[in-house]
Amino acid sequence: MPNAITSPLIGWALDRYQPNRLLISSLGLILIGVTAFPVAIPDELGLHVFTLVLLGITVSVALSPVTPELLYFMHEKGCNSYGTVYALFNVAFSAGMFVGPVISGALYDAAGFFITMLYMSVLMFFLALLILSGEAVKFYRRRQASRITQPEKGEETPSPDVNILISTPATQNVEKP
Repeated sequence: MPNAITSPLIGWALDRYQPNRLLISSLGLILIGVTAFPVAIPDELGLHVFTLVLLGITVSVALSPVTPELLYFMHEKGCNSYGTVYALFNVAFSAGMFVGPVISGALYDAAGFFITMLYMSVLMFFLALLILSGEAVKFYRRRQASRITQPEKGEETPSPDVNILISTPATQNVEKP
């Protein structure tokens, strides 16, 4: 129920404020990791209800940015079909819904509920770290590309000959004017 209420609100906030969707999704994964762990504490009904409500909210924080980000990625690759994007999301979501319970059930049988929830929390932190490291690499590459195209203060602007050589593929012969 909390997921059904908060997903439209988070979708609206994402559309309105245009934050980095992958960073928001990583934050959601971190919050899932934090809120999933207290569910494993036995005999605390109030804590279980509270953490399950928080878990529903954090799942919507993690999943709401995924579809628009996937749409943006597919648009960059030349696919402008919304149906393809939603089908891809649904295939991945369904595969997770099939594989997740099988793995967690086997882990529960082997190690118990507490270890299973600990494993899931660590997995969420790892996935968030993976997404954040990818975003850091993209940020670094964009920063390096902007330094190449824009000279820093005090540097000379490259001559037109250099710009021609930089923007021309290596397979063509370039004649200087």
